[in-house]
Order: sequence, then structure tokens, then C-alpha cells
Amino acid sequence: MNRYKFSFWGVFGLLTLVSAFVFTGCPTGNMEKDPNNSGRANAPVITRQPDGAIYFVGDTGIKSMSVSVKPAASDDVLSYQWYSGASFAAGGGTAIPDADGSSYTPPESITAEVKTHYFYVVVTNTSVTPPQSTTSSVAAVNVQTEVADTSNAAVTVNTDQRYQYVRGFGGNDIAFSHLPVSVPADYETMYDPERLGYNMARIYVPTSEEYTDIEQIMDELVTNKTYPEINLSNFYENAKIVNKYGGYILASPWSPPAKWKTNDSVKGGGSLKKANYTDWADYLRRYCEIMARNGAPIYAVSLQNEYTWVVSYEGCEYTYEENRDFWKAPGTGRFTEGVSGYGGGRAIPSVMIMGGESHNEITPHDLALNDRVSRACIDIIGRHIYGTEGTTRYTYPLALNPKFVTNPDDPLFDAKEVWMTEHNINSGEGGYENDSTWNYVWPFLNEVDLTIRLNHESAFFWWLSKRFYGMIGDGKSGTTDGTILPRGYALSHYAKFAKETGRVGVDITGTLADGDPISASNVNQASFNTTENKTSGGGSVKITAFATFKRNSKNDKFDWDDGSEWRRDRERTVKNISLDDITAISLVMYSPTNTNGSGRTDMGTIKIKLPDGFVIRNAEAMRSNASGQAKPETVPISMDRNEAYVSLPASTILSVRFTR
Repeated sequence: MNRYKFSFWGVFGLLTLVSAFVFTGCPTGNMEKDPNNSGRANAPVITRQPDGAIYFVGDTGIKSMSVSVKPAASDDVLSYQWYSGASFAAGGGTAIPDADGSSYTPPESITAEVKTHYFYVVVTNTSVTPPQSTTSSVAAVNVQTEVADTSNAAVTVNTDQRYQYVRGFGGNDIAFSHLPVSVPADYETMYDPERLGYNMARIYVPTSEEYTDIEQIMDELVTNKTYPEINLSNFYENAKIVNKYGGYILASPWSPPAKWKTNDSVKGGGSLKKANYTDWADYLRRYCEIMARNGAPIYAVSLQNEYTWVVSYEGCEYTYEENRDFWKAPGTGRFTEGVSGYGGGRAIPSVMIMGGESHNEITPHDLALNDRVSRACIDIIGRHIYGTEGTTRYTYPLALNPKFVTNPDDPLFDAKEVWMTEHNINSGEGGYENDSTWNYVWPFLNEVDLTIRLNHESAFFWWLSKRFYGMIGDGKSGTTDGTILPRGYALSHYAKFAKETGRVGVDITGTLADGDPISASNVNQASFNTTENKTSGGGSVKITAFATFKRNSKNDKFDWDDGSEWRRDRERTVKNISLDDITAISLVMYSPTNTNGSGRTDMGTIKIKLPDGFVIRNAEAMRSNASGQAKPETVPISMDRNEAYVSLPASTILSVRFTR
């Protein structure tokens, strides 16, 4: 990626619907140390938030809501106090008498009338001085009445049609002197599930023109000697925040040290000397060790950023053969073996390995993936979607489906997740201010849809998280430093509703609001036009569905097999999944316009039909448009609790989740 890439603000809105909403996150609580510096954390950590519910007027059998709490220390004494509130806010409520346990059951009188009731609980550790408290998310109990079906379109969720595992969404934070510096407050904005809720971060593996010792190079980076004009002292702290919220960190190098390259420079135009393959593998291993030693273990490390692209800044090229043969050299292979990693809120035995991240084309990975030895060393395929329609719109079967490799019966030819780890589009000189405006959210969202729906990939990383064309502003081109931009809210829809899910099918029938029949040209178009979709932002309405599974204590990762089954990680045995394995179904949908506001499509009122046997216990939704951002709203459901109703006018993003 060009280090000199250049880069959205707007407002979103609330379409009122009558019905049931609960919006819950996964905050981890206050973890400040006690004043005696004993090393223990004072505040309890809420590991399960209270769930809201939907009832109809006159319902009985009200279910309890509860929290699960991880004490800060084994001798902590915890107390609970539940509150009722008048709005969706975790504060300012009224204490409920005698509601002082880990669970609370509202009275049956709650269903006497159509109304939404809000509850939260404060958990306090009373064994320390002063006492430390953590407040839960808000649980909404919505009481509604029967809703008439006035829909013009229907979206039927098909959980038998199964695609890839979707790991998550986020962006790049690369430590170059000309780029904005992200501080912990920025990371809290992006990765706190109560805010934007991202879970993927790509960070930098530094290099040097002078040294080959990664210990020295890292020390100089974080003590601001590498780039004295900026402050990178929060390098480890930022990574800790991603891990605190259960995210995944990918570390990518732009170049090995100059002394190990054929051009004796960290700049592009040279390759890694074969004599230094083992040195480079050890360098990357030690980087992973340094991150872990500083309390910021990472999930994956990449071999090389854009090894297929010659650049004038930091870079290194590998031929397709070198990208295969690196893994077969003595001392390389699975060089992270035994270096503890972390991702998804849990430790992993070894940091995962990503092969070199390809620029534009993804097929340069073919040689490595068709070789038994090199394929066994690579856990994840990284690619960037620069280029034309023919290269960006490409599902990579060689990685996703073992049957496409030379020897599909070899058990080491397992499916690989494909991550789209970098891309950027902006309006260029004289138009940079456009990129932080509402209408310019659509080219960005089309990139997400391309990655997840069309290419069946598992992760989406925007080029820069903090930039005037990114998710939060950097103070340039009319943006305010640290302020969430429209692209930030847009990606939050996917992050909050689609991360760590399996993508499933949708069947869309009926008409648009104006009566035109729904077709492949106006809803979920299969093509990706590089001018229309990337630049103008127009194109068809996009609707994608995702299933959340029961967590498995061993491994909650599913891989894409042949388009009809998910498989357990690195196992040849098919993982049979029934409706009982699914705890929630969510949809992300948006109706884009061109960047000039033209090309508007109103979907009207949509009936969402869930699989037979799926009974809605709770529903939550978030809407964004030009007059308001990330606004929660209620979702009307049918009396049989199997259908729901939403509206999707033009220039709108809407995400919904249904919990069983």
C-alpha cells in the first residue's frame, strides 16, 4: 500500500417503528488497580449482559434477566442493585426495591399496556476501599400489540444456505511519521462494543536502515526515537485495548531490515536475500514475543505487505516461487510455533501466520497453496482489493475450498480464511473534504459488501482507521480529531451485527416501494462495477444475513467448506449444524445512492421471515441516515414471533438482530 494514500461525516437518523428493542454490548468493566498497588483489579467484570425481551399486551410468565460477573479477585464481595429507567441510558434510573441479586424478574403488570421498559444493574465490589462498581448494559423489555402486515417486500433467511465464517471488521493503524497518531481514546471509541464495536486491527512491524535487532528497533519506536516528530509511546497500550474487548490484532511488515535485502534498503525495489530467510523468520517470531511480553499479544503476523507490488517507500518483493519456497527453507516454516497469541477474548497456543498480502490480484498465492509444505505453514490468506473489476470481484476457491487444490484428499489441505487487510478510496486533490460527508459512505460500504457478500471473505480492514477518509477524523480536510465519521458509523453496523458469525442465505421477493419488481439488478446485484460501486457509490440495495452460534469451549471458529456446510477448524469431519446451534440471526442492509445523491431506491416495508422453528425472544436494531447516526429503534414482530417488519428508504443503513 502506498504510504502516501489520502483519504465522512454526516448524520444518521431514526425511523420510528412500534415494537421491541434491546441493544446490548459486551463491556468489560473498569479494571483500574487499587490504591495500595497490590496488583489486583478492583472492579468486577460483567461477562454476560442482561437480556431484554418482547412481550405482547396481557402476556404472563415474565422471564428473569440476569448478569454473569467475573470477580476481580477470589475474595471479592459483590453486591447488586437493579434500576428502572425512562430511556435507553445506563444511568439516572430509579432503584428497584429488593432487586439486589444477580437476576431480576419484572412483575407481570409490566405487560398491561404497550410500552418499552428499561432496566440495568450496578454491580459493586465492596471488599475494597473505596468500593468499585461496574454498570451493565441497558436491557429493554418491550410490550407491543399485534402489527398489521403492510409489507411490499419479503426477505426470507435461509440458514441451510451457508457461506463463510465472518471474523470481523476494523482498520489499519500504521506507525509512519506522515500519518495521524491514534491514542488510547481513539481505540476506546473504535473497539468498545458500546461505541463502534470493531474487533480487527492491523498494526505495523517496524524495520530499520541501520539495525537488524528487533528488540532495539521496537524500543526506538515506542520511545519516539524512530519518529521523534510524533508520539508512539501508546503502541502497546492501543493493542491492549483491542484485546480487552475481545478483538484480533494482525501485525504486518512493510520490509525486512535493509541489510537483509538485495537492494540494501528498506525501500521497494529489492527482495529478501535467501541467506536471510531464517533471520527474517526469527525477527518476526521475536516481534510476536515482544508484543506478548509487553502485555499486548497478537493474533496473527504477516510475512509481507504487498509482496507483489514495487513501491518507492518501504517495501519488499517476492516472486510467486519465493512466496512458496520461503516456508520450505531451513528455520522458517511455522516460525511462531509456541509463541502464545491472543484473539477473540482467548489465548491461542501459537500466533497465527498470514502469507504475504497480495496487492490487486489474489492468484499469486496459488503456488504456495498448491504446495503441501508451504500451505501447511500458512493459516490465513491476506489480500488487498486494489485494481479493476476482474481482480477485485474474485472469490478465491483455492483457499476457501480444499477440493480445488492439487491433492484435495491430503488432510493438510484445509480451508483457509481470506482476509481483506487493506484498501482505500478517496476523492483526490481538491475533493478530500467530500470523503467525510454522508453521501460518500456508499462507495465505502460497497467495498465491505464486495468483501463479505461477493468474495466470501472473513475480515475487512479499511486502510486507515484514523484519517479524514477513514472511520474517525484526524483534524484534516474539515474533520475533527477523534470524531466519528459516517464511514465509522457505517462499518459499526457490520461490526456490531455481523462479527464472529456465519453468513447465511437470503431470498428476496416482492416489489420496491414504487411497485417495480425486485430483481437481480436492483437488489443484491452479483457484479461489482469499479466505476459505479467504488467511485459513484451507487448500485443495488444490499441485504446480507448472518447466524450466531453457541460458543464451543474448545473452538468457536467455523470454516467455509463447499458452500453448504461449515467445518470445524483444521478438521476434516463436517460439523453438522442445526437450528438448535444458532442463538441469533442478524441482517445488515443498506440502500445506497450515488455520491451526488442521485440513484435513490426505496425498498419500502420489508417483512423478514426467519427459519421455521426460530422463535424471536428479543429484537434489536440500529439505523443510520443523513439525519442521525447509529440510532437504536424498536422492531415490530408477528404474534407467532417468527416474522418482523422494518422499512428501508433510500440512503439508509439498517441492521437488525433477532435472539432466540
